[in-house]
Amino acid sequence: MRMAFGLVGVLVTLGVIIMIMHSYTLPAAKQAINTKQRVEKQFGSNTAEGLEDAKNSIVLDDVTRGGHFQALLVKSVTAGGPMATDFGLAAGDTITAIGGMRLRDNDDPELARAQLFEAKMRRQPLTVTRAAAEIQLTPQ
Repeated sequence: MRMAFGLVGVLVTLGVIIMIMHSYTLPAAKQAINTKQRVEKQFGSNTAEGLEDAKNSIVLDDVTRGGHFQALLVKSVTAGGPMATDFGLAAGDTITAIGGMRLRDNDDPELARAQLFEAKMRRQPLTVTRAAAEIQLTPQ
């Protein structure tokens, strides 16, 4: 009989400890949860799905002079889309450099498109001509 009361006492104590641990979040755990949410917010678009969304949010055209590739013209960009929110690109912008490297130097439009989306992942700046002024757009 004494053994049964002892067993019940141990089980009740374990139950109370489990209830307390379940309802109480440690400060370190709260900090880890907040850090995870910030990282997902900042880099969540760098997944395969996020890059596909970025590609679908922008329409680009090649800018050529004398038969040589010079830049990428932003024909349209989805408002609130990844390329508009991350870089601040707008329709009519001409992307002339990615990560400090001029696009005219590589003379390959497909490579330039690939570099654009890689710059998004690596958070590299873009050099853009907007309203006859050259500006640098840094990803947010």
